[in-house]
Amino acid sequence: MTFAENMHHDVWNRLPAMKHLAGRRRVRRMVERAVREWPGTTMQICSGPQERQQLAEGLAAKVAKDEYGSILVMVFIGLASAIVQVLLEWWLLGQYRTDFIKWKMELLT
Repeated sequence: MTFAENMHHDVWNRLPAMKHLAGRRRVRRMVERAVREWPGTTMQICSGPQERQQLAEGLAAKVAKDEYGSILVMVFIGLASAIVQVLLEWWLLGQYRTDFIKWKMELLT
């Protein structure tokens, strides 16, 4: 299994039941959008967990708004937030950071 496949699998398994309303394809798009938009450099220089959490919340709001538009964003912000939280955990582990960055570069090309 590739890093991307592992990430998609882990995110899907850890999301709340609302994931079924969105469906696997949409969740996959949201994960990939979050990875493309991931503020890696900024995350690395954050002064602490609160600053990282603020960045994560901002990214979740952007991902939800980009995917659902302004009306449904309130409904699905929790789903986007859960996705970003899983990505943040993987990022903070450090050992996956290089794979994370490579995947982001693949998505951007």
